Amino acid sequence: MINKGAQPFIPPIAECANLTYCSDAYLACYLKYMTLNLWHPTGTCKMGQSPIDSVVDSNLRVFGVKRGLGTTRTNPMLRVVDASVMPVITSGNTQCPTYTLAEKAAALIIADNP
Repeated sequence: MINKGAQPFIPPIAECANLTYCSDAYLACYLKYMTLNLWHPTGTCKMGQSPIDSVVDSNLRVFGVKRGLGTTRTNPMLRVVDASVMPVITSGNTQCPTYTLAEKAAALIIADNP
């Protein structure tokens, strides 16, 4: 194999500059300042059984939100139908589980509004 003189890129992180590269302290610092969730946010409107620790129920209805006055329907009006209701992020891409949630939500809405 030919040596091309390649060197690893070490991103300059001001908060970690005084630590030894690849030490446990450096890696902890690196994770603290360089880790982020950019593309697949989930869990911001967690689905659950109780309004104490979740935002929506298993039918994707927001706890505590009811239909406006003057309607005869008793089912809640507001639902959340996106990846934010997943209580735990999936190990893969969130696109397919979100499609599944949308299909389920469509069926629930149709069933609630005959």
